[in-house]
Amino acid sequence: EQLSYALDLMEARGDIDPASPQAEAFVQDYVKDTIMHEVGHALGLRHNFRASRVYTEAQLSDAEFTRTHGTTGSVMEYNAVNLPAPGRPPVTAFQTMLGPYDHWAIEYAYKPIAAPDEPAELQRIAARSNEPLLAFGTDEDAAFGIDPETLQLDLGADPIAYAAKRLEI
Repeated sequence: EQLSYALDLMEARGDIDPASPQAEAFVQDYVKDTIMHEVGHALGLRHNFRASRVYTEAQLSDAEFTRTHGTTGSVMEYNAVNLPAPGRPPVTAFQTMLGPYDHWAIEYAYKPIAAPDEPAELQRIAARSNEPLLAFGTDEDAAFGIDPETLQLDLGADPIAYAAKRLEI
């Protein structure tokens, strides 16, 4: 749905030719995002629907920032496509790299630790859970409305700014 929406919008705006190498690269970025998400599941990671809230609209509108940091805190999010507002330069549209949460969760699950040091090292890693870039909310938080900041297909720290941008688009 997000890929089709983005391609239709960019074609209508004249930003992309569907038969161009740019369109192919755009679709490949979407495929990479999806594969990384599914590999995350294979590694034992759950959905993280709060990860979309870790970056601001200003950061998401900055091409250099999104190229360096991606669009969200985790590949385990169901990401909305990051599209520029009309007249703004292109930005990274999909999460094509591991986010801070992913690195942290994989470290906790898979870091080789010597037996006597394991409890203390796991506690040290887990103690980072309150860092803003490691925000976490999973399926139950979203489905049961436990956490209003744990949503699917949103993007950015401010849901009103996201909605306003989508209306502008």
